[in-house]
Amino acid sequence: MRKNKPVLPKRTIIVLVVILSLILYTAGLLSGLSFSKYIEKKTEQDISFLVNYVKRLDSDLQSIQIQERFISNLDENNTCKFSDIYFSHLKQNLKYFWDLLPARLEQYERGRSLSDEYLDLKQKYTRLSLRAWIISNKNYKHCDTDVIPILYFYSIDCENCVKQGEALDQLKNALLIMNKTVIVFTLDFNYPESALDLVKEYYQIKEVPAIIVNDKVLQGKLFTANEILLNLKENVLGKG
Repeated sequence: MRKNKPVLPKRTIIVLVVILSLILYTAGLLSGLSFSKYIEKKTEQDISFLVNYVKRLDSDLQSIQIQERFISNLDENNTCKFSDIYFSHLKQNLKYFWDLLPARLEQYERGRSLSDEYLDLKQKYTRLSLRAWIISNKNYKHCDTDVIPILYFYSIDCENCVKQGEALDQLKNALLIMNKTVIVFTLDFNYPESALDLVKEYYQIKEVPAIIVNDKVLQGKLFTANEILLNLKENVLGKG
């Protein structure tokens, strides 16, 4: 007589799926997936939602792994070429948020009540900005590129952050004359995002305003455009 296979209780399955989801999320931490939405919904949705979430997470992780394997088989010149293509793709995605979000987040958010729609856009923008900054920062250090990435941390209660944003605008204009493009990825220092916390911990970001440029950290006071300029690579900016 054929024995029936034991069936795991639904609650056990849910626990296993949650654990698997957390493992996959950790592996693909910078993939830009909406993990916080999962946290909000997991108590309201049935197991089908969790299964679909894991499938979506796994698909995104596999896509990143394919990209990494592809890059690992390229020589240095072609790696730069592929990174340029990938960064251009991310820039197109970011344009959507640049068009919708205020140009100066550090100024817009002061003394203002922020809508749920704005906060949702900010969440997606934050994660996509981190991905784009990682790629563009690698290109800046290793490839012949005219795009100079700057990661800029602000907070709503920061007294110097609005002026720091103005100084970064001045830097953009100064380098534009030199046919260089500065892209400033503006991020909220206090935003609750795990990937953001990793970057802050790695670079030991403790105070705002804070700027990461050429892998150097400038933080805790207002930096002029000239001071930031001094921390850029000579071989990228050129002599003179």
